[in-house]
Amino acid sequence: MYGWGDFVLHEKLKMIKMALQEWHCNHASNLSGRVKTLQERVSKLDKKGESIVLSEDEVLELRGSTCDIHPLDHMNSCIFWQYSRLLWLQEGDANSKYFHSVLAGWRQGNAISSKI
Repeated sequence: MYGWGDFVLHEKLKMIKMALQEWHCNHASNLSGRVKTLQERVSKLDKKGESIVLSEDEVLELRGSTCDIHPLDHMNSCIFWQYSRLLWLQEGDANSKYFHSVLAGWRQGNAISSKI
């Protein structure tokens, strides 16, 4: 890239943003659906394992699916927590005025006056 330093930096940041968006679409989209699909597959393999002996491939698939569920579910819960935190920061807390007034009253009550 050629040009002024600001322009080069701007273009590099745009490329990083596009790469991050693509990564997010590949890794973090439809996490709840992916977890649900894995859970359904595990339950099917469990039911099948109750009636007959599973093949080695099915046992490996069962182990892999159960190992994949936890990180995906954790990532999904982290994303929902971040969304709720963002919403809280945008909208504010419904009781913040009340709590701030209570704290201000406590602060005034606990203050040590220097007037004699």
